[in-house]
Amino acid sequence: MIRRSALLLVLMTVFSVGVPSAYAKTASPLNKKVADVWGKNRGIKVIQRRVFTKSHRWEFGLFAGTMPNDEVWNYWPVGARIDYFIFESLGFELVGAYVPSSSTKLHSFLSSRHLETQELEKVMYYGGVNFFWAPLHGKFSLFNHEVTHFDVGLNFGAGVMGTQTKQTANSNWEMATPSVYGEIGLGVQLYLTRSWALRIDYRHYFYPAAGGGTSMPAEFTVGFGWFTKAPH
Repeated sequence: MIRRSALLLVLMTVFSVGVPSAYAKTASPLNKKVADVWGKNRGIKVIQRRVFTKSHRWEFGLFAGTMPNDEVWNYWPVGARIDYFIFESLGFELVGAYVPSSSTKLHSFLSSRHLETQELEKVMYYGGVNFFWAPLHGKFSLFNHEVTHFDVGLNFGAGVMGTQTKQTANSNWEMATPSVYGEIGLGVQLYLTRSWALRIDYRHYFYPAAGGGTSMPAEFTVGFGWFTKAPH
């Protein structure tokens, strides 16, 4: 009985040691394969240099947006811009926009009750020269596969703002003398390909109001730009 128990104990010990050892030998290639695949999927790719360059390139773009901070008018600017980048972080642009408008609820309320006693003014168009200084450049990955590059910078410049005015509700709209404006804002460019970019801008304009004081419309626009080929 003792011999049988001792033999059974020896067999169990050999089985418990030998089977895991054999399993480890057969499973290790699979574990290595899984580790390799998992490592590739989890790996972080570091880009050491700027893939998208815009120095000495022209950009032609279209944009549309809104001026949301006027109490009397809803503005919907639609325009175009031409940019030339002197360096990677500095460029200048020519910009122009037509600005259609519609009445806000406040303006409709005042008009229905003939309460427009003050001089009214609305923006019709603008055009100017701006500079784009982008000291920040970054990139991010989408689903660990696609990498998108972007620039963040300041816009600043000056130009001409065209407006219409009328004295009272019964007066006719008349084109006012164009006003000189100053402008400052923040812009972001997302580079979709080597030739196309998505551009988002938030800007503030400052110009003399028709009734005195300073008008300060804010503008939010979204647009696309196409870049010429990079010089060789």
